[in-house]
Amino acid sequence: GLSEIADEIAQIKRRIHQQLLEVQEFKAPQLAQEASERQWAEIRQKAERLIAAMVARESAELLGARAAREHLVKEIVDEALGLGPLEDLVADPQVSDILVNGKDEIYVERRGKLRLTTRQFSSDDHVRMVIERILSPLGRRVDASMPMADARLPDGSRVNAVIPPLALKGPILSLRKFSQVRYSEDDLIRFGTLTQPMAAFLRACVQA
Repeated sequence: GLSEIADEIAQIKRRIHQQLLEVQEFKAPQLAQEASERQWAEIRQKAERLIAAMVARESAELLGARAAREHLVKEIVDEALGLGPLEDLVADPQVSDILVNGKDEIYVERRGKLRLTTRQFSSDDHVRMVIERILSPLGRRVDASMPMADARLPDGSRVNAVIPPLALKGPILSLRKFSQVRYSEDDLIRFGTLTQPMAAFLRACVQA
C-alpha cells in the first residue's frame, strides 16, 4: 500500500542521510553559507552526483521511474544542503515558531496554535548538522564544552539550541521567527495585549 511505499522511501532517505554525514564537505555547514554563487553551484552539483549514485544503488523496483529517482535526489539534496525538514517551515510566513523537541518531534505554531507536524529528522546527527548550519554563519557554535547557544538571525529571528549533556534526549532547537508585520499600539489594544489605560501609561513613560 501507499503507507508501505512511504515507509520504504523514508528508510532509503535515512540510509542516504547517514552516508552523507560521513562525507567531509557536508560536515562544513559554513561552507555553503559563505560560498560564492559559482562555488555554491559546484557544491550542489557534486552533491547531486553523489546522491544520485547512492539512490541508484537502492530499490530499482520502488524507484524504477526516472522521475521518481530525480524527485528523491532533489529532495535529499535540499535536505543535505539546507535545513532539512525545517526548510519549508522557515520559509512559511504563517509559521511563527518552530520547536524541535527531538529528531521525531517537530512542532510549529501558526496563528497562535501549536501543532505537532509529521516531519522528522533522519537522526540526532542530522539535527546537530542543521543546528550547526544555522549557528555557523552567526559565529556561534555548540559542543560538549558549550552545549547551549542563544543567537539572533539576520532577519531578527531568535534561535536557541541545546545538545547533550544538557539535552537528555538528543539535540533540541527552537526558532522564533521575526514577524514581517510591525504591530501598532491600536493593533495591540485590538488583540487584547494592552488596554487603553496601559497604552496611555506606556506612552507617558516614553515621553517622560
